[in-house]
This record gives sequence, structure tokens and C-alpha cells, in this order.
Amino acid sequence: MHYHQYFLVLFECFKFKDFDEFDCKWPGNVCDFSKAERVGFESALCQHFSIPNDKDLIMSKYYSCCEVHLEGSRARVARNHVVVHPSKKSEFDNIDHSLLDKEISMEDFNKQVK
Repeated sequence: MHYHQYFLVLFECFKFKDFDEFDCKWPGNVCDFSKAERVGFESALCQHFSIPNDKDLIMSKYYSCCEVHLEGSRARVARNHVVVHPSKKSEFDNIDHSLLDKEISMEDFNKQVK
């Protein structure tokens, strides 16, 4: 709920008169690949503009992720030897990079993360 509240306040500051104006003028938001942050953004957007939950929004138009932040998080995990044993670092790197392949199917992605 923290991110939800944060984004509600942010949307208030922009003073968009309606969703159509938001759609045309929103400069975009970049995140650090946090699911909580993305969910908070989406739920606050829907609440602020009274968008029904069943409306299909193309969130990538308003919200994107930063590969620099992702790489920083990946590197921190890889350095944590409790999580990734040094002898498994190469395997971790290969799996990690394969998940970023834009051509990976959802089925293959899900197999990799299990």
C-alpha cells in the first residue's frame, strides 16, 4: 500500500483533469523492477481516474523498467555468496541473462525461474 499512496499523491500533484489528459501528457515513470512498485502505480492510477479493474491498460505506455537498476540488483544478488555460491556464479549469470531474452516464451521463462 505504500507505493499506492505515493502514486496517488503524485497523480494529485500533476492535476490532470481526466485520464485522457493523463494519457496524452504523462511523461512516464521508470522503476527498479519492483513488483510492489508497479502494482502500486497501477492500482493508484485506476483509483485516481476511477478506471474499472477489468479495463485493459497498456501499462508499458506509462511505466517502464530501467535495465541499469536491474543490473545493479542482479550484481548484488550474485555477490551474495549465501544466495549464489561462487562455484555457481557462471550458471547464475547464464540463467539470469537468458531470462532477459526478449524472444523467451512465457513457458520457458516459468521453467527457468522454478
